[in-house]
Amino acid sequence: MWAVGEDDTLLKSEDGGSSWFSKSVGFGQRHTWNSITFLDERIGWFVGDYGMIVHTADAGESWVEQAADMLPSSVHLNSLSVASNVYGNSTRAWAVGSGGTVIFTEDLGEVWSTQSSNTEENLNSVYFLNMTFGWVASGGGKILRTTNGGKTWSVTRTPLSSANGGAGEDLHAVVVPRFEDAWAAGEDGKMLHSSDGGSTWVERISCTSRHLYAMTMSAGGFGWLVGQNGAMCYTNSAGAAWEVHQTFDS
Repeated sequence: MWAVGEDDTLLKSEDGGSSWFSKSVGFGQRHTWNSITFLDERIGWFVGDYGMIVHTADAGESWVEQAADMLPSSVHLNSLSVASNVYGNSTRAWAVGSGGTVIFTEDLGEVWSTQSSNTEENLNSVYFLNMTFGWVASGGGKILRTTNGGKTWSVTRTPLSSANGGAGEDLHAVVVPRFEDAWAAGEDGKMLHSSDGGSTWVERISCTSRHLYAMTMSAGGFGWLVGQNGAMCYTNSAGAAWEVHQTFDS
């Protein structure tokens, strides 16, 4: 189990989160890391500011930068998703970030390439169900969707998008445990659900009015929301009801 954060924070737990210890990254300059994802026990990536992508192939014992200088230093990468084919012999990864940035690799990061997202909104979270279908939560209350592995992306408006062309309410998380069961969450405790693969979205009631930054949902209906000031909520009913686990006052 891994976690990343500000000031080069990279933490690992080997006991299910009961205790954590720090791991060294060794890049010298202090960075903010925004997301970490592992394909298996050995292969993983984390992404962060200055357009940085960092990779391990030895379970986090060593880390190397990938795609150095590919992106402008002004780009912040916010999220990364990995998907494999049904045979497990082909893997792709996508990372998203500020200004509509989408990049992907199909060789474990040896080469990264850009994809056009058709938006300049900040892209905050990416989730691929498989190597074909993927979704991105973006600023302005929009969801991006691809049905061809990111070759093309369509932008879908949601109930959180502004009706008059204004800013809308940002979405920070998206998760899709099954094609007919897609979820997104964002500002002011707002949460969305789609039962048609993300073509249409409806607003659902969460458990808080605080900003939500991350979300999980299993195919079995167990899910968590985490957000501002330590807000944590969970569901064991596939999102039909959410209960507060904890919230810290600011």
